[in-house]
Amino acid sequence: MAMSGIKFGALNLPKTSFPMRADAKLREATLINRKVYDYQMKNNKGPAFVLHDGPPYANGNAHIGHSLNKILKDFVCRYKMMQGYKVSYIPGWDCHGLPIELKTLEEMKKMNQTMESVSPIDIRTKARLYAERQIENQKKEFMRWGIMGDWDHPYKTMDPQYEAAQLDVFYQMYKKGLIYRGYMPVYWSPSSKTALAEAELEYFDNHKSTAAYILFPVVSAKVPSFLQPYKNLSLLIWTTTPWTIPANKALCVHNDLDYCIVKYQNHTLIIAAERISALTSLIGPVQILQTVKGNTLVGLVCQHPFIEHQQSPVLHGDYVVSDSYRYSTCCTWSWSRRL
Repeated sequence: MAMSGIKFGALNLPKTSFPMRADAKLREATLINRKVYDYQMKNNKGPAFVLHDGPPYANGNAHIGHSLNKILKDFVCRYKMMQGYKVSYIPGWDCHGLPIELKTLEEMKKMNQTMESVSPIDIRTKARLYAERQIENQKKEFMRWGIMGDWDHPYKTMDPQYEAAQLDVFYQMYKKGLIYRGYMPVYWSPSSKTALAEAELEYFDNHKSTAAYILFPVVSAKVPSFLQPYKNLSLLIWTTTPWTIPANKALCVHNDLDYCIVKYQNHTLIIAAERISALTSLIGPVQILQTVKGNTLVGLVCQHPFIEHQQSPVLHGDYVVSDSYRYSTCCTWSWSRRL
């Protein structure tokens, strides 16, 4: 056939056994029921290849993030399988944590239940049952994507066997001296009434926290000569986390910042020079006696404000700044939160 001087010939297409139509509705069942995973475990003679499944939370339907995670892992497993490896991929689920707690509380709210009206044991039971339901839902969805794995034997972090194994690992670490007792802050959510990881914290620029101003009396046996004339000498700190003070181990100044020695009533205080205006707005005028660099204060030892046998040395901290927006103190940083 010719049209406007152009001749059309036959189009040679490759011959293939693949059907022209996807027929996803009919082919999905065969995709799910294929025993590729079991077959390769029995017949592949190569070395073992184990891909550990970092578990998703059992807290809702599968979404695009799950698909990216699972499908990329499936690429790797199938590639290794075709190379002859004996591929081990055991899927798992994280059954603990705030995401599951929040979903459980949402379900309780629909039934007019609150945390105060239900015992902690009942809440845990509800969270366990919720996680079990979500695991089954997500498993069906992952299998519909054709993800290859041992879906009959997944691991769940709430299984007694899993928890027992964790305790055993913890005990082995303890015997090797890797576990010790120290101090660290535990973040608390007043709205959710649960502990938070640091990554779960959210800060608001317009929020103002109440600060506590605390005196740490200087008790050094030896003090620099320029400090010897002063009586009732204390370093003044402020903190918006006063609950860390019982665990205080040190106070930090910055070597290059200016610090003022000021007179206030019967006290002689050491504060950062740039914080004097903020201090006087709270307590009234102070008399500046002397200005020194922070490095001259390093080595002082202060008495803990209410624990008799505990003292806090003064150290240099390069993170100490003079403006309150960047977590400074009026004079020093209370190092308890850093342990």
